[in-house]
Amino acid sequence: ITKKYLESNNRLNIVRLSTMEKPFSNNLTKFSEDDFKKRVSLLPQKKAITFKEASDLIRFLISDSSNALNGNIISLDRGESINRLCS
Repeated sequence: ITKKYLESNNRLNIVRLSTMEKPFSNNLTKFSEDDFKKRVSLLPQKKAITFKEASDLIRFLISDSSNALNGNIISLDRGESINRLCS
């Protein structure tokens, strides 16, 4: 998709979010509080991503300050992706 818009005035960046501070769904039958805590415990900083952190990044990406960014996958994951690379 990014390649298609590369020479247009449109920008496309993808934000990959790790475990968020609260689930996006109220249906917790498949993902319990214990599952959530276990998932967070696997993160290098042992802390979920806050909605404010995610919104701050997205606000930056849609601002004119990020005009030079195009076609990137940005991982907001407290180092989780680096952990996978090092394992």
